[in-house]
Amino acid sequence: MTPGYWVIAKTVSVISIASSLYIINPWLCLILLIAPIPTIYSTYIGNKLNYKFIKDNSKLSREISYFQDLMLGKAVKEIKALNLFDFFYSKWKTRIDEYTIKEQQVYLRRMLLNTINNLINGLTNVSANILAIVLLSMGRISIGELGAVMVLISTLVNDTSQLFSSIGTFVSKKNEAAMFFDLMDLPSEKSTGTELEEIKEIEARDIRYRYPLTEKYALAGINLTIKKGEKLALVGENGAGKSTFVKLLNGLLTPSEGELIINNEKIDTINPQSIYNSLSTVSQEPARYTTFTIADNVFIGDTARARDDFQIKKAMNFAGIGNLDKELLLGKDIGGTDLSGGQWQKLAIARGYYRNRDFMILDEPTGNLDPIAETEIFKKYLEMAEGKTVIFVTHRISIASLADRIIVFSNGEIVEDGTHETLLAAGGEYSRLYATQAKWYNR
Repeated sequence: MTPGYWVIAKTVSVISIASSLYIINPWLCLILLIAPIPTIYSTYIGNKLNYKFIKDNSKLSREISYFQDLMLGKAVKEIKALNLFDFFYSKWKTRIDEYTIKEQQVYLRRMLLNTINNLINGLTNVSANILAIVLLSMGRISIGELGAVMVLISTLVNDTSQLFSSIGTFVSKKNEAAMFFDLMDLPSEKSTGTELEEIKEIEARDIRYRYPLTEKYALAGINLTIKKGEKLALVGENGAGKSTFVKLLNGLLTPSEGELIINNEKIDTINPQSIYNSLSTVSQEPARYTTFTIADNVFIGDTARARDDFQIKKAMNFAGIGNLDKELLLGKDIGGTDLSGGQWQKLAIARGYYRNRDFMILDEPTGNLDPIAETEIFKKYLEMAEGKTVIFVTHRISIASLADRIIVFSNGEIVEDGTHETLLAAGGEYSRLYATQAKWYNR
């Protein structure tokens, strides 16, 4: 029975029984209908306590889950090798103990409320039965009617208790509903604006970006124009601003200052979905879609078009995982198979290839691959991207040299812009990075 029908059925039952008892004696009916009212209060307070506990301890709950996953997940090999189990276990134990104590406090308060509520219901039942016996002694009802009255009393007490408890639960649920509506009231990403058919040109005009709760700018005055068909490499040390700039191009971040112009239009006048649909992006930490097959993982790259198994296999071959069964289920926790870090990255590369857009962004997608495999992937990408725009982030100068144009980032700024040959001849930051890496290969 659905909740709606259940409430209707209980309400009809309560009204019917109450009417019968009212005919016998109004006081009998009144006692039984007023007494369960505390049930609403106790249920409401109990659910409110539980809601507040969950809300106040959500961070603690996430930390507990994190340490559990850490000790039981893929990090277990490193944890054993570094003898870190006791260290992480103590972190987990401290938090689980704190959580348990708080949970027990809420449980005891709810138990007290339930005990008081049950006591009131019990006293109501007893009082009503005593009144029925008094009515019998006064000759108001017969001995046969007494048995029927007692059954009606018991049924009414149970039905009103359940019905009023449901009312209390319903009232308390407004807290959870309020959280939902607060979420729904958050500014949503607009789905209107200019529709892009293709990205012909992107221009960054004095772009600055600062992450929330930080004072330093991750990007400080970026000016750059990217034209269709260019092959750009973004290089620089860690924290130089390369990946932040890529996230701005993706539309995942909004500039704190300055303007990002696409096809001579400000980015905030363009439909964000249109930007996403125009790009093919492979990130340095791609999502791992377990519970899906390898083929599903590739198809996720472009679900807007009909699934094409031929292109899926072609994408797998391109990424160097053509030897894997495309129907292989991924995810050990569901009886499937797990992949190595390098294979997961190759799967993400296959997904990006399958998406096949005219504007490609590769944000260090080969970090888990060996230099030979990495070079091969990038060469393939550049070969298949004839006429397309490709922007790739890399730390390896050997990979950057494959690009038509190299943009050098340092401390959130673009410090150099040119070809491999011109930048080496300039003797600047790029030349320094080249010399540093060359030392390792010349040893």
